[in-house]
Amino acid sequence: VVDDYLTDPALNVEFLGGKLQLSRTQLFRRVKVVAGKGPLDYIRERRLIRADELLRTTDMTIQQVALELCFSSPGYFTKCYKEYFGHLLCCSETSVAYFATLFFAHVFKQKYFCSGIWKLQVLL
Repeated sequence: VVDDYLTDPALNVEFLGGKLQLSRTQLFRRVKVVAGKGPLDYIRERRLIRADELLRTTDMTIQQVALELCFSSPGYFTKCYKEYFGHLLCCSETSVAYFATLFFAHVFKQKYFCSGIWKLQVLL
């Protein structure tokens, strides 16, 4: 149920309880047993997992993903992302590979133009 409403700003404990026809207390107990955390933390976790998926598979920016998944600001989103995944967004495997590609493309282009020895084409 949660995954269907990740982009809905109304998704909160009351909304989820209404959809599942449970009181706040019942919802908290059931989510705690199943997920090992409270409903609000579970919602945030699902949003972060979806955000990571969007960042890896689309061309969306951090700001676009944060707004799409109803985080109050890109800064708060980045803070939550770091706490959950243990690294900053710029240090994810995908972005490190991307920036490494850009760096080496720049270095090789410099050497190609300077010495005429390197003939490397990098598609960006």
